Amino acid sequence: MKNFLIFIFSICSIFCQKHDVYQGLSLPRLQKLQSVLSDYIKEKQICGMSVMIARHGKIVHFEQQGVAEVDGHHMQDNTIFRIYSMSKLITSVAVMILHEEAKFQLYDPVSKFIPEFKKLKVFVAKTKDGIQVEDMKREPTIRDLLTHTSGLTYGYFATSPVDKMYVDANILDRNTSLKGFITKLTKFPLKHQPGSKWEYSISTDVLGYLVEVISGQSFDEFLRNRIFTPLEMKDTDFFVPQEKLGRFTALYTMKDKKPQIFDTRQGFFSKQPKFLSGGGGLVSTANDYMNFCTMFLQKGRFKNKQILGRKTVEFMMTNQLSSAQLPFGTNRDMWGYGFGIGGAVVMDSTKANTIISNGSFQWAGAASTFYTIDPKEDLVALLFTQMLPFSNELGEKFRTLVYQTIAE
Repeated sequence: MKNFLIFIFSICSIFCQKHDVYQGLSLPRLQKLQSVLSDYIKEKQICGMSVMIARHGKIVHFEQQGVAEVDGHHMQDNTIFRIYSMSKLITSVAVMILHEEAKFQLYDPVSKFIPEFKKLKVFVAKTKDGIQVEDMKREPTIRDLLTHTSGLTYGYFATSPVDKMYVDANILDRNTSLKGFITKLTKFPLKHQPGSKWEYSISTDVLGYLVEVISGQSFDEFLRNRIFTPLEMKDTDFFVPQEKLGRFTALYTMKDKKPQIFDTRQGFFSKQPKFLSGGGGLVSTANDYMNFCTMFLQKGRFKNKQILGRKTVEFMMTNQLSSAQLPFGTNRDMWGYGFGIGGAVVMDSTKANTIISNGSFQWAGAASTFYTIDPKEDLVALLFTQMLPFSNELGEKFRTLVYQTIAE
């Protein structure tokens, strides 16, 4: 009788343990993740969020909390978010699709397709009469654009007169066409010699125009035909049409420690822009972006459609920077990380001070949206919020909370 009871207890323990784990993730620990993130809403650091985690091709966790707008509209499973710089990976995929078709080589100079890049100058120093410039030592290549080593900048970080030129010219004006953007951009010198260093920049916006030139299609049409439709990304676009505005979330910023609306549903993204920003112009949903990230884990496939070849996916998720260009970073050096095509790669988790797997691929958007694609763990994790300024702390906490759920 005693042995029988021990046997029954053992079976029950195994059964209960298995039901506490799904696809290798601990369900109680997933609740811990959600509880910690809930505190951000309770403390009014963010207004709402959508969290989506998949492992081994299955959605393990998908939960929404908070509101999409302070008028009481709650977050839904199909809420539409501004993904800003998470647009960059989508644009990079578009470019690599054309590369697979042998339309260009990565070492091709940008000027082969955009002649305005042929005779750019490079900033050297500020003088009492203006600025000193010099000739390029070599032209920027398409690979330079893909890896943010082209010598271009964003203008936001204000570390040189070139940044001020960008800001004064409103370089990313939504009312300017991609062609007009190129015309305006190439009037200014490069901030750095091409290939000399990594600097976060409008390079990916140049890539959007490159897609138009090489494909002969408008940028949005190419994305729709080659990426959004085959990946069933039905809510991803450069604007939110009228019939979907009820699902769009407002964008918030902090003022006097309280969230204030920075951009409403009827704001910038409610109308089709002339400027199709490949670097930060897309809106999407957690479901759509999960389909996109899943394609990477499935070696370029989604369902029965091959979007990219396996070797291209592996190449994109491999560090492209030289030792002289590392460490890289925007507001801090990212030790232990490299940069692939469209996102950061964990090269040494010890140096990166993270429990995330080596080989993981990740990036984020300005409104505190985050993705992680981990081939080793066969995992995708997404956190979508809509809060400015960008919170790197939130992203790091989220990724740690995701990885502490891995039980098997």
